[in-house]
Amino acid sequence: MSDTPEGTGDVSLHLPRGAVEVSAEELRARFTRDGYVHLPGVLDRQMVAALSAEMDSTEERTPEPNPLTTGNIRFASNLFYGSTMLRQFLCSDAITHLVRTLVGDGAWVRWDQAVWKHPGAPEFPIHQDNGYNGLEAEHLQLWVALTAMDEHNGGLLVAAGRHEAVFPHEWVGAHATFDAPVTTTALVVAAGDLVLFSSRLPHATTPNSTDRSRLAYVAEILPLDVQDETVPWPHFVAFDGPRTGGWLVEAPSDSVESEDLVLPAPGGGPSRASSWSSRIRRSVATWRRLPGLGVREGDRPSSAGG
Repeated sequence: MSDTPEGTGDVSLHLPRGAVEVSAEELRARFTRDGYVHLPGVLDRQMVAALSAEMDSTEERTPEPNPLTTGNIRFASNLFYGSTMLRQFLCSDAITHLVRTLVGDGAWVRWDQAVWKHPGAPEFPIHQDNGYNGLEAEHLQLWVALTAMDEHNGGLLVAAGRHEAVFPHEWVGAHATFDAPVTTTALVVAAGDLVLFSSRLPHATTPNSTDRSRLAYVAEILPLDVQDETVPWPHFVAFDGPRTGGWLVEAPSDSVESEDLVLPAPGGGPSRASSWSSRIRRSVATWRRLPGLGVREGDRPSSAGG
């Protein structure tokens, strides 16, 4: 059994199912049509403040500088490995309901990041997230607004309905982008809003021309049957069927013994082994990557979403 990351906090941030009022049918319909869904007012002020503080206090999984951090824009990634609060948030009833509706009955967290766009931060170029991580499979981006965002302070631009297309990306400096013309809309988002969007949705963020900093938390969530060999083990499973919050540890073959699947014990005690579904066992050694895209060895970020 491999060691699993230890949490650094004891603050609970469980978002109840009732925080999300949209029905599963409406959520799927809007997501299928537009490639994204904007859900206003899901987090209250206390949750926004707690998550914002967690962004500032949690260390990244690895100390290497992020090549996308330049000047007045800062990225901090893979925070959930060291934060009990973030893992609780990602496994909470409201989040798992949304993800289950759009992804299916099991999902794991590939990547997360906090992004600060301070006054004077530049535009983050148009892209699809598959153009950065190189995965062939469509997956889900969860964007949590921790400050208000609009077209003036680094807000999100989306090309609604263009998630069905695959645009050829090229590297321009540290950015993967494309030059095909797309029409984008600026989202006006309040602190506490959620935006869920397809990894294939073309999106960008605007320059910050105000005197206000903008902060967002973004998590990249994949179905359990989509794996990625570039992500170090263990992998954090947000949910599999009714069970939530486990670590999937690397196994030598497609058959995984029960002790290789580790769940956090109630109350923060020692971890306990548990047997998860056979679907995880079949998928442990399964991954596909899209040739010609994704991280350049040694000098590219594994995800984006400025």
